[in-house]
Amino acid sequence: MLWALAAATLILICPQPGLCQTAPAKEPRLEVFVQGGAALYTDTKGSKVEFFTGTNTTFSFSLRKSFATSARTSAGLRVALSSRNKVEVNYSYASGRLTNSLSTSTIPAPVISVTWMRTDSVHASYVRVLSHKEKSQVYILGGMGVTVFSLTFRKEAHPSGTLGAGLDLRLNKHFSIRLEQRMTITGAPQRTFFIDSPTFDVPGKTFTFTPSVGLVWRFR
Repeated sequence: MLWALAAATLILICPQPGLCQTAPAKEPRLEVFVQGGAALYTDTKGSKVEFFTGTNTTFSFSLRKSFATSARTSAGLRVALSSRNKVEVNYSYASGRLTNSLSTSTIPAPVISVTWMRTDSVHASYVRVLSHKEKSQVYILGGMGVTVFSLTFRKEAHPSGTLGAGLDLRLNKHFSIRLEQRMTITGAPQRTFFIDSPTFDVPGKTFTFTPSVGLVWRFR
């Protein structure tokens, strides 16, 4: 998978000692964080031809899924393995609106349905520290997990991957302000139309971009 390869290559990034500076002595090894931001989704499009058994009829349609921008909150913890290598577990939640637009050659105007959607994601990630100064820390991360879409009438779980980068601005030894940008790649919810039928299942990928601001608490 693309995100799995990208996460694995993070280990090889930034070998130059001048760029990846050594962390200060007695650096706290455990971090707990909370963050909030916006979930910016990409639309998913797909086409399908359905054959009806026992008849000579075929039904061709295209479906577009539009995810409304919503607020996203997340929380998690990081454990430092060394001055430059960390592992993280992250949980995030978002709630918003999903709009489906169904178009066919026999219907002049698209059929629209709107439903509520909740998104829960859990990811385990590898974090690579690129620069660690007294008052700031720059990092990149990549990992894998699962994303669950809870629709009005059903739930769907899809494997997902995450890539991101961020900046920690240290307030003191134990507290920092975190500025971060993440991208999550996951399968789009398939059965999203107002008719709960596999006829309207159209697979696809959804990219979610999440700029966020958060608070980090470091302790031993």
